[in-house]
Amino acid sequence: MRCPQIEGAAVADVYTRHLEAVRTAVPGIKAYQDFRRMLDDPDVDAVLIATPQHQHALNFVPAIQASKDVYLEKTMAFNPDHAKRMRKAFQGSERVVQIGMQMNSGPGIRQVVEWTKRSHDSGTQ
Repeated sequence: MRCPQIEGAAVADVYTRHLEAVRTAVPGIKAYQDFRRMLDDPDVDAVLIATPQHQHALNFVPAIQASKDVYLEKTMAFNPDHAKRMRKAFQGSERVVQIGMQMNSGPGIRQVVEWTKRSHDSGTQ
């Protein structure tokens, strides 16, 4: 929510306690217990999928079919069948998809990168 040019439009979670916490932190955000209803929302351009791994394909495929771009937490797929289903949904979709770890963009990793640059620039290794 601290990223410029990013607006949290909606959140989906089966646990109402989580939805209430988000509503408190982001007043006015749309909240859904069923992620499929969120995918129907034209205000949602992209989704971040941070479900347990065995759910990834079950969320990814409908998101692509709903013409949403996707950031998917690692690991991409639970098994080869899930990976094939996800690839089939993605191919030809013209959607933007990234699989990754949010922590790689966090302050801890940035500090390591800066330390590595300083060490390299000073000649110490």
